[in-house]
Amino acid sequence: MNKRLGIAFAILFLTLVIGATGYHFLEGFSIFQALYLTVVTISTVGYGDVYARSTGGMVFTIFLIIAGVGTMFYTVSLVAETIVEGRLRAIMGKGKLKRIIKRMKNHYIICGCGRIGFLICRELAAEKVHFVVIEKNPEVIQRIEDEGFLCYHGDSTSDKSLIEAGIKHAKGIVCVLPTDAENLYVILTAKELNPDLFVLSRSEEEQSERRLMRAGADRVISPYTLGGMRMAMLDFIEISTRRQSLELRMAEVVVGDGSVVAGKTLEASEIRQNYGLIIVAVKKHSGKMVFNPAASYPIEIGDKLIALGEDDNVMRFSKVCAGQGVTIPGRRFMMMPDPLKRLAARIKAAKGEISPDLILKNGLVADLFSGASMRTDVAICDGLIVGLGEYDGPHVVDASKYHVAPGFMDGHFHIESSMLSPRELARQERRVLGLAEMMNFPGVNFCDPVVFGKLAAYGDRIRDGHAPLLTGKDLNAYISAGLRSDHECTRLEEARERLHKGMQIMIREGTQAKNLAALLPLANAMTLRQCCLVTDDLHPHDIMRQGHLDAVMSLAIAQGMDPLWAMAMVTINTARYCGLRDYGAVAPGYRADLVLLASLNPVRVEAVFKDGRQVVDHGKLIIDIPASVLPADVTSMQVKPYDVSAFAIPAAGKRVRVIDLIPDQILTGAAVLEASVRDGRLIQDTRRDILKIAVIERHRGTGNIALGLVRGFQLKKGALATTVAHDSHNIICVGCSDADMYVAVKEVEAMRGGLAIACDGEITARMALPIAGLMSDCPLAEIGRGWEQIRSEAQQLGCRLREPFMHLSFLALPVIPELKLTARGLVDVNKFDFVPLFVD
Repeated sequence: MNKRLGIAFAILFLTLVIGATGYHFLEGFSIFQALYLTVVTISTVGYGDVYARSTGGMVFTIFLIIAGVGTMFYTVSLVAETIVEGRLRAIMGKGKLKRIIKRMKNHYIICGCGRIGFLICRELAAEKVHFVVIEKNPEVIQRIEDEGFLCYHGDSTSDKSLIEAGIKHAKGIVCVLPTDAENLYVILTAKELNPDLFVLSRSEEEQSERRLMRAGADRVISPYTLGGMRMAMLDFIEISTRRQSLELRMAEVVVGDGSVVAGKTLEASEIRQNYGLIIVAVKKHSGKMVFNPAASYPIEIGDKLIALGEDDNVMRFSKVCAGQGVTIPGRRFMMMPDPLKRLAARIKAAKGEISPDLILKNGLVADLFSGASMRTDVAICDGLIVGLGEYDGPHVVDASKYHVAPGFMDGHFHIESSMLSPRELARQERRVLGLAEMMNFPGVNFCDPVVFGKLAAYGDRIRDGHAPLLTGKDLNAYISAGLRSDHECTRLEEARERLHKGMQIMIREGTQAKNLAALLPLANAMTLRQCCLVTDDLHPHDIMRQGHLDAVMSLAIAQGMDPLWAMAMVTINTARYCGLRDYGAVAPGYRADLVLLASLNPVRVEAVFKDGRQVVDHGKLIIDIPASVLPADVTSMQVKPYDVSAFAIPAAGKRVRVIDLIPDQILTGAAVLEASVRDGRLIQDTRRDILKIAVIERHRGTGNIALGLVRGFQLKKGALATTVAHDSHNIICVGCSDADMYVAVKEVEAMRGGLAIACDGEITARMALPIAGLMSDCPLAEIGRGWEQIRSEAQQLGCRLREPFMHLSFLALPVIPELKLTARGLVDVNKFDFVPLFVD
């Protein structure tokens, strides 16, 4: 129909051109008059003042009427037919689709049809498994229908869409929507509508896996793990087609000279079609790994193809890859053995009947159960510690010069405060275990339904606390809601009350909040198990210069704590609190996550082992961490336009509320001071160290800008601005003049997140944070230098705070007493309510 309509319009246009040209030359009409006469002729409207007068013009008109009128009517009829037919087709098609779905039983529903969704659809279609796709994007719908797949036009998160797609009599559902939140919602809804449904879900983040599983997913896969997407497709197809006896192996197959696949792309080689194999990675001759290669990837001689498939197929393919009649069998480097076989191997290695995978020989092992150390071997098999004692085998690491300790765990750490991407942090250093940091303690005690919903969502899992200065019956109420830890203690008596009431006390020593010296006396032989060492917020320069938990341990030991006590507070105590039963100790049955320490005072890490594999040697990372592929825009920066006048505060009284900074703490005070007024406006007063502070909403373009006053920065001129503003992370700025505040904030906006300093209308220092406005994808050393530079510039402007930007970032957090500023206004945390800036 579309092709016929195009041809009709082309003929109509040609008729108009010929008609207008003919009248122009035969009758001498202007081009417009000639076109007008052509239109009224072929449309049969009739003539007015303009018509053909010459004999030639009349003859031309006769032929134009015969040819043009027919063309005109044909085109109009096609247009009408297209409109009517399209509407009827849509109506009839929808009805037909409903009838087809109604007849379907034991089919599969695909929610979302991006790249992974399409691959699954094609695999299901190839296996002749019945399925229906739910999709709302018109462009994607067209592509689905072009493929011949059954498509329901709707929203997967809608109950109606799922029901009309046949959820109640479906066999399974595949959730491959763009976000984990959408997939989680669909799983919950689908399981409620059909509890027996098999659910396969995609997970964008590793820590979302447990949440999706608890919501009802039977299998959860990540497209960014090694072969995860393709392996999950095979797994799903196997379940769909009941091929339960499928035995897979992963093998490394070398492409030899003369191989029939050399020089071809993966797609052209037809490895999947001819051998039933999936290529999950390619190891280049240089040693570089290409994970999840695209179909267009060119296979080269010398490539090592990591193939997944049935054993016989792998062997057949290895012969083809070898070339020149030479057989190179696939080197079996990873099997998928029966769990019982793995268990048997561990038991045999523990008994000394077979060699362990790795032996740490003659190290001084930290025994955190008895509080002593012993010199012995540590035997490792299948990623677990299987024995302590004397062991022999081919793979030995001499640990005689080192202390062998469990891997360190930070029980409370904000990755965004490090400003490092997860990958970069891992170069220096899964699972959702529970609800982290229930900061809204007033919401808990006031029985807020939203807060209760969050608590209920985590059932019997960890509910991490956060209740600074809460005491007495209010603390009882908070703990009764299931909150089991607190890292906000700043005074010894505060920590003791929480300890008496059963809370895990996380003694914090971070970049700004430094509580270790005050709280360390809390830990004794009886209370030790209830205490952990954490960092909370640690900035990049501290990580670079001092380290992480090793630095905190060193500080505790320097203040007189037994080294094994300090070690327990970053290992087994944290593991037990988090419910990680097989982590945190050097003992049989525990994970082989271990560190070799060259010294305990200070703590110096020499080597690190993860699941029995060495990842750090002589303090240097020795493994490759794949780079994350970031979307083009990962920062929310939707700010409603404003100008410098937005920072003006009309005087509305003589006294004002002022936020009082407390050095090296995230708590603040609240003062009421005399207002400084000029020309009817409240102004900054650097003589009294009273500066203006602003919070600008940056996520939804609401236009909310809140203004207040703060004392304690000691700036003499200029302004500081940042998008790191816990926990809403709006733009926050403090400054000595409105003009400099405006310049600094606009620079932060232009960077789409980061830190900036302005003085006298110019930007004097800046640091971009392109990941959500919180983190950078640059190396630690570069971030550390940038952080030092921006701190130094703040000092040049008179600021005497050690960490001015850290102080600034917490001034927008309305759950830390006493006075804070959000994008909606000034908050009295003790009253849990907004308060005006002016007192009278």
